[in-house]
Parts: sequence; structure tokens; C-alpha cells
Amino acid sequence: MAKKRRSPVLIILIILAVIFGGIQFFSIDRSVPSTDPALDLMAVTNPPAHVRNLIHQGCYDCHSYETEYPWYAYVEPVSWFLEGHIHQARNQINFSEWGTYSRETQLKIFKHASHMVQSRKMPLWSFRIEHPEARFTDDDIKTLTAWFNQEIENPGK
Repeated sequence: MAKKRRSPVLIILIILAVIFGGIQFFSIDRSVPSTDPALDLMAVTNPPAHVRNLIHQGCYDCHSYETEYPWYAYVEPVSWFLEGHIHQARNQINFSEWGTYSRETQLKIFKHASHMVQSRKMPLWSFRIEHPEARFTDDDIKTLTAWFNQEIENPGK
């Protein structure tokens, strides 16, 4: 009696399923370090409510410790990509640690943020897909850049 031969495609699919299942045990670290709320950008600068909302909607998920992870952040290897992106973003600018930056660094960040928002490079397009509230209108961009420029010229006013 001849042995029934398994399809190579089926074998490959089984191997991929086992690998995918196995990597689910290697999830990212979503813990949040303890920080002083008085050092947060919002506490230090006290922006108007509209500006506060825009910054929270478009920036805080990646550039602070207030990340709200979407459902797909619990699926490996997608979560590894997100973790790398968030880690890189926090290393560049972390609004949860704003008060620890020198005034010179804060000025550079405001100038850079203004440029990135005006050129529509931030928030990233990949973030805007999942977060429609981060799709800044022309008026939102004008509001944010005006506030960034105000903070550069007259901080805290």
C-alpha cells in the first residue's frame, strides 16, 4: 500500500503556524516607569485646552509614557515593531520628562516639532491610519505651530 504524501504547502503552513504560535510567548514590555507628573509637558507649559488635546491626540502615544496600545500591539511580531518605534520616539522626545530637559533642548524640540507638524511628517502616516483624531487639519497645524512659536519666544504665556 502506497504511503499518502503530504503537500509541501501544508507542511510549510504547519511550520509557520507553529512558529507564529511560539513567538506569542515573547511579548513586549509595556510597563511604565514612575515619573513625576510635575515634569510633564502639560504641567510645565500649561497649554490652552485645544493645544493640549491636539498634542495628546497626535503625540503622546509615542512621545510619552501615556501610550495607549491598540489591540494589534498584543500580537507578535507586530508588537516588536511598535515597541521599537515607541522606544525610538521616546528617546528623541519624551513629554513625560519635559521638565528634565534644558531650556536649549526644549527650544530645539519646539522648533523641530513645528517643522515636523507643518510638513505633515508628524504624526506619522502609519499612526494617522489607526487614529483619525491625529489627522490634523490646516487649522490644527496653524494652532500647534503658533503655540510652539509662542513657547519659543515667550515660554509659559
